[in-house]
Amino acid sequence: FAAGPSQFGPDLSVKNKAIIGEIVAVRPFQICDSFFENKDEFKDRIVLIQRGGCMFIDKIRHAQAAGAVAAIIMDNNPGSSVETQPPFAMSGDNVTDDVYIPAVFVFHKEGEILRSHMQDKSESNEHLKIRIGVKARLKKEGTRSWESADSVNSHKDVLVTKEGVRISKMR
Repeated sequence: FAAGPSQFGPDLSVKNKAIIGEIVAVRPFQICDSFFENKDEFKDRIVLIQRGGCMFIDKIRHAQAAGAVAAIIMDNNPGSSVETQPPFAMSGDNVTDDVYIPAVFVFHKEGEILRSHMQDKSESNEHLKIRIGVKARLKKEGTRSWESADSVNSHKDVLVTKEGVRISKMR
């Protein structure tokens, strides 16, 4: 998926900079404090959090404190999509140097597709593994080797390809 960057944390729009990991949705999904029901699942994983209720950076700080390695904020406006509006950069507050995990933003439609893939994996007691980075796609089907994709392509491991940061499904 095309994803919007954040104005805090590591910049994943730099070529060859990416994070790979299993993804888990936080519970409750739209949270603004550190009282996650599934906090024990965050260690070394990417977390998916719904937008709303507080600042983006506050959600990321709480996820970071719970052990997440990255975060994806999903829009809370049903029907919003990268197909109808460009991704935007999430803003922080005046103090951003305490955030050291990367964070990106996806619109609602793309977030629901991501959640659907997560659900498919959870039915077999697994977690979906994804890569967040620039123009990501697999070099060769069946491998875990990545390359930069310079144009829109139809590779089945790339869920959506447009300019900017990408969220790609891994095998």
